[in-house]
Amino acid sequence: MPTSLCALYDAARMGRNAGRSKYNGVMARGWESKSVEEQMAASQQQSANFSGSAQDMRQQQMDKAHRARQLQALNLQKENILSQRTSNSGRRAALEAALAHIDAQIQALN
Repeated sequence: MPTSLCALYDAARMGRNAGRSKYNGVMARGWESKSVEEQMAASQQQSANFSGSAQDMRQQQMDKAHRARQLQALNLQKENILSQRTSNSGRRAALEAALAHIDAQIQALN
């Protein structure tokens, strides 16, 4: 029976490692890394699927925001045209044409 502290430590260490040498002797080295590689590949594929859907959602949000900004700009142009008053018939016809064009653009966005 070991009596010194070092001997006790060595005995405990040997007890923990006793099954490992037998285990590693049968199994080829590197089998763990293959499993890790498979897990990493699966994780990357799954994250690619999620990031793809996240990118789609982000693109949809950006498109929606862009459309909202365009509508806001067109409505401001429309308000500007409606606020202009003129007695000149040529100018009035140009403003009416511009107003019709803006209304068509608004309809196209909706």
